[in-house]
Amino acid sequence: ADPQSMNNIGRIMCRCVLDDQPLGRGLGRFVFEFLADTHEWRVFKDVHSALAVLSDFDPELSQRWAQLLVQPPAGLTLDLFDPDAAEEEVPPESAAMERAVLAGCRHKLLTIREASLRALRDGFTETIDLRLQLGALSAAELLRMLRGNTELSREQLLGCFAWPDASVSAEAKADFAAAGSDAPRYLREIILDESPETGLGSLARLHFLEWSTALTALPCGGLKDPITLKLYEGADEHDLPNVHTCTHEVHLPPYATREQLRAKLLLAVEHRHDGFQMSNLLRFLRTARSGAASRCSLEFGVCMNIFVLFDSCGYLCCPRGTAFRSSNLPRFLDFAHCTDKYDPAVDDCYLPVSKALTAARLRKEQQAIEYDEGEGEQKRRAERREAGLPEDLPERPAEHLCPISQDTMLDPVVAADGFSYERSHFQQWIYRGKLTSPSTGLDLPSDVVRDNHNLRKLIREYAQTEHDKMMKLARDFVPPNARAAAAAEARAAK
Repeated sequence: ADPQSMNNIGRIMCRCVLDDQPLGRGLGRFVFEFLADTHEWRVFKDVHSALAVLSDFDPELSQRWAQLLVQPPAGLTLDLFDPDAAEEEVPPESAAMERAVLAGCRHKLLTIREASLRALRDGFTETIDLRLQLGALSAAELLRMLRGNTELSREQLLGCFAWPDASVSAEAKADFAAAGSDAPRYLREIILDESPETGLGSLARLHFLEWSTALTALPCGGLKDPITLKLYEGADEHDLPNVHTCTHEVHLPPYATREQLRAKLLLAVEHRHDGFQMSNLLRFLRTARSGAASRCSLEFGVCMNIFVLFDSCGYLCCPRGTAFRSSNLPRFLDFAHCTDKYDPAVDDCYLPVSKALTAARLRKEQQAIEYDEGEGEQKRRAERREAGLPEDLPERPAEHLCPISQDTMLDPVVAADGFSYERSHFQQWIYRGKLTSPSTGLDLPSDVVRDNHNLRKLIREYAQTEHDKMMKLARDFVPPNARAAAAAEARAAK
């Protein structure tokens, strides 16, 4: 990848570490050692350390080179290990072969991708330099902290839940008892079952965690927010379990048996990368065949759009389906929002699917405002005309406009400078290295933003609110003689 993309990825990785979001198995150990600036004295200190790290990157090559140390053959030249080295023969001696293999490990792990690694580290240390803290960790501790627990025991998975029977309030909130469902008990038994045939195997447990939390590994400190179980209202035994990964909620239909729950659960977990709200998709298909109307039709419409968007994205920067649902993205990708202007230097390191989903949500906001200012406003204009009021509303106040784009905001957020901006425009401002306030020009103490729900509501309801104000003024300022005449007319009509 180009240096700018690697720099952006490094910044995301730093955010990931700060938010305790494990990276999983995707990156080799050497990347972490390089980020911690420990690679020279911990990886390349001797050939055996270098081979151990190489095995995490290229196991087959590491094994072949390790065999050369056992019985050094004759006739090998140094450039076979390091193409940049001179073409001189390596003596069939242990010490000489160790130096050659060590040079080969350095070439494979560092030399051929040093520019990309440096760009990655520059991004990783741009906001806060964690090298001192990470360098104090042992290799095993460093891997566990950054990768998380990639092996999950039954007890660890069980501990990720806040079970409904833990308290009376939790049980009432989950609604299983009221419905007479034993689904939570069945799930607990499935997790604790030691047999992969009737329970969950080691890989299935990890996939279950990913399905329910969007985490590919368990953070070394455990989940900050436990997984909660709730009754899937309106669902039956034919439906798949549903999940809200942002809030770590698993919604279980009232399955009648443990076997039924396990079969549906494994099917849902298997399709964790396949689409948006797979259970709603299947429910819609079933109800559509029966000719019945369903509230899932709207959700299915969203599914159809997402499938089209996903299939048309030829510039995905991760394996297909890695993080398909917006809720499947870790929290550090919350700021990867979609804009109409596509900048490859910035946007290529983010998931287009995430941005497509965000764009779909913002389009709904835009459609609601356009309807309110279109058909809804036509009705209100007629009412104002009948009341003898001006038909046009006052112009929107400046607070409704993004200081960066000067357009009406759909998703306003408050930045550290106290001003509100359209989220996507402010994020693009930050991504392009502008660490100053768009409004004041002063340095921003932080790039953290928070939702401005009050302003969003004011923008959404502006037209109706202003109309109500004008109509109230019209009612309040009716001349007294006109009121008296209307009252007399009403009495006469009786």
